[in-house]
Amino acid sequence: MLQIDKPLPGPVLLATDGSRDSHLAAAAAVHLSNRARTPLHLVHAWGGPALASADTRTVSDELLGTVERDARLLLGREVDRIRNAGDPVAEGHLREGDATDVVLAVAREIGAGLIVIGSRGRGAVRRIFFGSVAEGVLRGAHCPALVTRDRRSWPPTRVVVGDDGSDVSLHTARTAIVISMLTGAPVTLVRAQSDYELLVSARGAPAQGLEELVHEITGSLRERAVGLERETGVRVEVMGVIGEPAEALIQQGDSRGEATILAVGRRGLGRLDRLAFGSVSIKVLRGGACPVLVCPPVE
Repeated sequence: MLQIDKPLPGPVLLATDGSRDSHLAAAAAVHLSNRARTPLHLVHAWGGPALASADTRTVSDELLGTVERDARLLLGREVDRIRNAGDPVAEGHLREGDATDVVLAVAREIGAGLIVIGSRGRGAVRRIFFGSVAEGVLRGAHCPALVTRDRRSWPPTRVVVGDDGSDVSLHTARTAIVISMLTGAPVTLVRAQSDYELLVSARGAPAQGLEELVHEITGSLRERAVGLERETGVRVEVMGVIGEPAEALIQQGDSRGEATILAVGRRGLGRLDRLAFGSVSIKVLRGGACPVLVCPPVE
């Protein structure tokens, strides 16, 4: 059974750039680290591709020094902002380089149990930021990563887990239950089956109606939920739906007017795994308005 005194295997790492969105991420990171009784670390990257690709003849040592100094001041302000509110920060990490690479490297170094990042960064539209930083972190993180959205979404009142019957989705459900334990938000497993898959399932049983098929989906999902309840002591609801999985999850997150986290699994970094990640997880990330928790396979 999960233990509330040690629900996360390592510290919470907050990626910050001083923007409003990273402040919203900070609220979630502070909340989770305090509830989990685990250290909170901050990371901020400076330089990145823009300076790396610049002609070294046009980038003076003075300019580089100014950029680094400003970055150090920004990180210091963010650390002080959290500490001045009465919440502890174990350490702030300032690194030069691409933001995605920096976040992933620091997460590995400190053995992070969770990465928290905002949905966009300073001076960037959401889609560009997602492609360059948050999406890269979600694709490459060794641990679960949470992307926050707007201030109304935290703390959550519901955690919805996309379940496809795989080991990855089982691990994702366990992580979602940890978030539930830390926030008090109930957990619902959702398994969606597209019309095409239903037709394939019904082949050889033409009299079988859609309602009965959905009942079968829900029944198999209930078996998984019972196992999770025995393992964790947390009540788990289930829902079987007809439709494309990503769209079904987004609808669950957006339609009920609740502060919902959508939790999805990431299968890995191989070619086929990247396709699997893109087919559901990326659609949920780009199409939904809720915070998204992405869990990698167990290493």
